[in-house]
Amino acid sequence: MVSLKNKTWLGIQWSFGSQVVNQAMVLIFNLALLSWLTPQDFGLFAFPYLVFSFFRSFHDFGYGDVLIVKKEWNPLTFSSIFWLTTAIALLCTVLIIFFAPGIATWTRNTGSESILIWLGMALMLGAAQAGLEVVFRKNLLFEKLFWMEFYANLTSGMVAIYMAWQGYGIYALIGKTLTYVAVLSVLSLIMVPEKPKFQFSMAEVKSHFSFATANIGDQLVQFVFKNADTFLLARFAPATHLGWYDRAFKLLVFPVQQASASVARVILPAFSTFGDDKEKLAAAYLKLMATSALLAFPFLVIIPFVSEEVVFLLFDPSWRPLSTLFSIFTLMALTQGVFALGNPIFYLSGRVSTLFRFSLISRSSAVLVLCFVIFTGQDIEWVALSFTLAATFFVLPFQHLVLKMLNIGWSRFWKSIERVVLGCILIGVSLILLHLFTGAMDTGTALLLKIIVALLVYAVVVKNDLLALAGRH
Repeated sequence: MVSLKNKTWLGIQWSFGSQVVNQAMVLIFNLALLSWLTPQDFGLFAFPYLVFSFFRSFHDFGYGDVLIVKKEWNPLTFSSIFWLTTAIALLCTVLIIFFAPGIATWTRNTGSESILIWLGMALMLGAAQAGLEVVFRKNLLFEKLFWMEFYANLTSGMVAIYMAWQGYGIYALIGKTLTYVAVLSVLSLIMVPEKPKFQFSMAEVKSHFSFATANIGDQLVQFVFKNADTFLLARFAPATHLGWYDRAFKLLVFPVQQASASVARVILPAFSTFGDDKEKLAAAYLKLMATSALLAFPFLVIIPFVSEEVVFLLFDPSWRPLSTLFSIFTLMALTQGVFALGNPIFYLSGRVSTLFRFSLISRSSAVLVLCFVIFTGQDIEWVALSFTLAATFFVLPFQHLVLKMLNIGWSRFWKSIERVVLGCILIGVSLILLHLFTGAMDTGTALLLKIIVALLVYAVVVKNDLLALAGRH
């Protein structure tokens, strides 16, 4: 029988592996789409997709994590939440289609209305997956989730490439979204170990209402923070500028968000088994943060030093502003990772309301900075930098709250990541020195040399950590 420790580690491996493989696949498809689609296409699609994401994120009305934090599985609670989620998805579909003409006026761009209607229908197509995902997460069936995501990304990516190649333009992005949610729902229905029964209890729904409202409140604040930039730029910036901004964010920050959120979905049910044993929870959290830093930090440090070469080699000249945006968004990616991995600790400590209040203050402050920069007519690079710095300002206070709940001192936390930080500092130093000697090289050779040297320097510093990670069972 597989122990909880091994099952949890396997879950993290599958979850992280899923994100690496699937995000790599999405990246390849997105890079290919840039050959046929323009920055304006992505800019026009960004706002309708934001509306779709809003409704899709909240049509479980905050009940999605109820069954995760409960120690005992209740089939009646599961069925009630599933049918509630399905009903809300149908309602959201109707609302988007009905209000599409009014919503589309926000962007001042033609074509948004029809995109909204198509994406509204995608909500209903994805309802089954949204309601059934909790079963996979509760039982740590992340291998199945991996294959579901894999086939959904593969199929939707191929559909998008074909449509773009055939000249459908922005409708390639619509086809990609519809295919993705439809495949996920079909595979969820086929692979789920327990299907909901045709029963519904309003008493079950009401009994978890306070948790759900606090949960959805925090999610709403996080959604506003993560998407206020797209919402405002869709109104006040040219579609081309939004296209640059959106692609830079989706290609760099979004994968980190997804990977962190994916790991968080694993640790929430796993860590909930520790009960009131704070020392076990603290040790597990430190190991999680150390592992995440070990794998993610070096790449976030390398990106600012190589972004110019990467954009020059891989992108059309119309995408050149991406290099500066990539450099800026590395800090945003780090910020999002810290927040995502710390959120489950608030849930497990019964401090959801504290998380909500902190999110409200920190996110609101960042959005106010964003509004000021946009309304004063700053360039898109200044918008990205200001928003990133405002968000990063709250990382240390957030981390302090997490460590305080777990009774972890800052010295203990620093000790868990000190070699990683040292390795990253040496990466920066080596790349600065290497830049002095690569000026005469062609772009591709210089890029390859920088990456190889940086990774070798880092590997030497954290060799023992990498060996320990590879040998962990």
